[in-house]
Order: sequence, then structure tokens, then C-alpha cells
Amino acid sequence: MFVWSTISDYISTGAAESSALRMGKTISPEGIAAITKAIDDSCVDGVMGLPGVTVMVVNKQGEELLAHIAGRREGAESEEHLALDAVYYMVSRTKMVTGLACMQLVERGKLSLDDVEAVERLCPELKEVKVLQDDGTFVPKKRDHSSHASLSYRLTRYIAGFGYSSLNKKLAGFKENICNIEQFMQPLVNQPGEKWEYGISIDWAGILVERATKMRLGTYFQENIFDPLGIKHTSFSLSGEMKSKLVTMHKRHPDGSLSPADAHPRQAVVNAETEEEQESLFQSGGAGLFGTIRDYSRILAALLNGGTSPTTNYPPTR
Repeated sequence: MFVWSTISDYISTGAAESSALRMGKTISPEGIAAITKAIDDSCVDGVMGLPGVTVMVVNKQGEELLAHIAGRREGAESEEHLALDAVYYMVSRTKMVTGLACMQLVERGKLSLDDVEAVERLCPELKEVKVLQDDGTFVPKKRDHSSHASLSYRLTRYIAGFGYSSLNKKLAGFKENICNIEQFMQPLVNQPGEKWEYGISIDWAGILVERATKMRLGTYFQENIFDPLGIKHTSFSLSGEMKSKLVTMHKRHPDGSLSPADAHPRQAVVNAETEEEQESLFQSGGAGLFGTIRDYSRILAALLNGGTSPTTNYPPTR
């Protein structure tokens, strides 16, 4: 388990500690002890507990206020303990990086927050997408300007009308194979602008970045976000070294117990033996990255620091 936000629940129990963290200071010894105990306790039960947890807290100076691990890399029955350089499938943590890329392009004048025509010119598939009804029929999406899929008010705010097949029964016949772009050619489940729904719209924002820059999304991330921030172990692909450190994903059963998952959501990436194979796969802006907690913390530190990396002095949103 890769923890970013839930740790704040423990930090914010003391107003002074919470204020200190926001000001870029530190956490009290008592706070650190409480957090590490909670982490360790969560991994004690090998069946009902968590197989492993990695937690890091940074401030806006980029200082690691807390770095703690518990559990094992491949599950409770494995011999190998987790390490801070463990590689996680980052799933939806990818979305924030895609958001940074979008805002960079807005600042550089290559994308506009509200230019509907530009979005549909770069992604013509969105122009004629239809809305799937509860009875299985399709209706045209509304064409008034307020309902169009603009970058700011639709794609990045989950009101473009897209859903996830795992969360919306209407999409039961669809599957987001996140190694294949064809699987993202889904209908809408709501009229654009009418309802918030978690879905694949950020993936379309990633496609928009690729088409606006004529670069693979991973290449854009590397050159414009990762390299400037000193991030070296985060990617849409897996090197041999990263594979050897990849944390096993688990599934929860109805009784609450956990066991290793039968297959990885990005199994094609895990199985790919060459760089060419990995590069041929769709790079999902919504859930495609692999990386380490220390790398991700570098992004968070830059955001806490007003958009400038405290270690490289590089502004990742410009």
C-alpha cells in the first residue's frame, strides 16, 4: 500500500503539528511514534491486515519528516521485506501528473482551459461520442456550449460524462484495458456537464497532451516534469531493476481477507521483455505510472513550495 493522503489524518490530530507541517517545519517525536505504530499495527495480521505499507511525509523544503515501511513486498507469506525504493503501481496517482502536464501546456499557450473546438480538433473521437442510457440505447450528446468537453470544466473535473466500467453498471460490457487505447473508445454515461462521475476523462486529457505536443505522454512527463524534479524511478514502463522491486498487488475477499491478485492491471507491461514492447502500449494518463514513494514526494514537495522544486529550484508547472 502506497500512502499519500491518509497519513494526514494522524498528523492533523494535533493543531500545532498540522500547522507546523503546513509551514514546512517538522513533526513532534510523539507524532512520529503514533504514526509509525499505526503503520506497524496495520501489517501485524497476515490475513486481515495490510500486506505492506510505505509512508513518507515531506515539507515544502523537501525534507523527509517521516519515512517508514512495514510488511513485505510480495505479501505476508513472502520473505522479502519492503524497502523505501520499492516500486508501486501508482494507479490514479498518475492523474495529478497528467494535470500538471495540462497546466504546463496552458501556461505555454499550447492548450486552453475552455477552447472546446481545440479539444475536439485534437481528439475528434470526442465530437461524436454518444450517451449510453439505462435501457442500453444511445442518444446524441448535447451540443450547447455549456455541455462541451472543455479541458477545465469537463475533462479534468469528471463532468465530461465518462465513467468507469468497474463503477457504473451501464458500462458492464466495456473494459478499460489500460494497455490498449481502443478500450477507451467508450460512450458517455451522462450528458456532459450534468453530473460528476469518476471515469476515464483524465485519460482523454493525457491523449490531448500527446496530440498537442506530438510526444508520447511518458516522454513529455520525463522531459518536462521528472527530469527537472530529479525523478529517476517513475515511468509508464518497467526496467528490469524496477520489475525486481515491484510490489505485488492484492485483492480483498468478501470476508475481508487479502491475497495476491491473480493478474496485474497492467500485466502487458509486466510481461513485456523489451523496451520496444513497452513503448508500444497505451500510456494511461489516468492510471498508468509505476514509481517510488520518494519520487512522488518530490512532486508533492514542489507543489507545497508554490510550484518550485526545493531541491532543483525548477518550477514544474512552467
